[in-house]
Amino acid sequence: MKNTSTNPIAVSQMRLIVQSATSSAVTMKSTATSMPWSELETYDNEQMLRQLTKEIVRLFGEWQLNFGNKAPVKNYPIQKAALWAKVILYMQPTTEQWQQAKERSLFEEWPPSSARDLLALASVNNQYYPDMRQAYIDAAVYQKYSHAVVYETARRVGFWDIKSKSETVTYKRWQQLYPEVCYEHTTGTDFAMPQSSQDKSRTSIYRWLMIVRWRLGLMRFWISLEESMGLKLSFNF
Repeated sequence: MKNTSTNPIAVSQMRLIVQSATSSAVTMKSTATSMPWSELETYDNEQMLRQLTKEIVRLFGEWQLNFGNKAPVKNYPIQKAALWAKVILYMQPTTEQWQQAKERSLFEEWPPSSARDLLALASVNNQYYPDMRQAYIDAAVYQKYSHAVVYETARRVGFWDIKSKSETVTYKRWQQLYPEVCYEHTTGTDFAMPQSSQDKSRTSIYRWLMIVRWRLGLMRFWISLEESMGLKLSFNF
């Protein structure tokens, strides 16, 4: 006949194991829900990716409505949204930066072409950078660079291209690069303008002043000569 009695020691040990496992599970769940975005990847990365992918799909839809032919549906498949979500999670923007980037993207002339370009929009205006449109006009029309980021963007677009090619081509490229350059600058990259570019306008003004000074001196000479000789001289400068 089998012994059906229960070993009280074994039962006690089993209860301790179950309690320990339950306590660990509760602790892990509590820790996961209280951690910031950058650390949550360890616990529910897949859930975060799905949520962020949904947000990007929604943003793509807004771009298609806002930009029309500049944002055709075929350019925004679900695979692209999933890839952008991975990039954005890797770059770890703050909630404020992510919200700023989404909002500012709707006011651009072209939609951002990459996840990095999208996030870079949150960095523009964080410092006192020149307005993107005005900076383009100054560089393309007047070859004027009011800030190192303007010069660097013009260099990347191409100095010759920005002067000679259509604005529909060069400004689209400018919109892609300018936020990226500003983002790099805010993170510590130093862009310096050549000394010749900085002094070009000063040199032109100096030469003009020297010419004016020479002409005034010559005019005074003729006036003095006229007065001393009592002559009526005509001169043309």
